[in-house]
Amino acid sequence: MSDEQPVRYTAIEDLLAERTFDMAVTTYVYEATLDTQYVFPPDGVSDGEVKIEMSSRQEGALFGMRLDIGFERDYGMANVGIGVNYKFDQPIELTDQVTVDLVNKVALMALYPYAREAFSSLTARVFGEPIMLSVIKQNEYTLQISKGDGTEEGTSVE
Repeated sequence: MSDEQPVRYTAIEDLLAERTFDMAVTTYVYEATLDTQYVFPPDGVSDGEVKIEMSSRQEGALFGMRLDIGFERDYGMANVGIGVNYKFDQPIELTDQVTVDLVNKVALMALYPYAREAFSSLTARVFGEPIMLSVIKQNEYTLQISKGDGTEEGTSVE
């Protein structure tokens, strides 16, 4: 553990301009089940509702974001959990707004294509045809920051 004091950032642009970092993408969860007794309707797999959840953590020089995608219908379920970890060149301290911006403008945009492909591939192998997640635009999904007083800041993930 470094004794180096963290540098506080209040704007994502300053963080990205001043710091260098290493990045690693990791798949955490890759699971699915299929009810073999279920008879699919003629129109095939129903997309239903896909749930997307995001979380982040930051400590010292490390910042991580996790994206969990879940799907459950009466014929089966599929879950993909995938994360990205950033190691900055020195400890950092982020305001809530910089955390939200780092997740939405950097981490999510880097991670989502991997999660989208993993989910499509998994559902194709299990259900016989893929469930395709839509392509997203920056700020379409936003991490919500939980406050100690029970309130939340940011836009909810839909």
